[in-house]
Amino acid sequence: IKKKKIIFNVFYWTFGGNGVYITGDWDCWNKRIPLCKSGNEFYTIIPLKYGKFQYKFTVDGEWKFAPSSKILEDKNGNLNNFIDINGKFESESMEQSFSDLEVE
Repeated sequence: IKKKKIIFNVFYWTFGGNGVYITGDWDCWNKRIPLCKSGNEFYTIIPLKYGKFQYKFTVDGEWKFAPSSKILEDKNGNLNNFIDINGKFESESMEQSFSDLEVE
């Protein structure tokens, strides 16, 4: 049985709103995941396998991308946020804050 690495990723929305969700191509844009509010910020933790993923936020019913994160234009001309999970971390503190989990 081949095991796949899972990385727990923290996604933030810091641009206001009352209800914030995230949706991505990690599940073919099927599920809206609610973000938790803490002060003026929203966050969630999503376990993802290594790979490249596009995602977008729904803020008070409107599709939005976070201008402070990496942005990619898709084949239809939509601007989405982008994450490349490759097992390499930009800083030691970031590496220490995430843990790997092996799943079957």
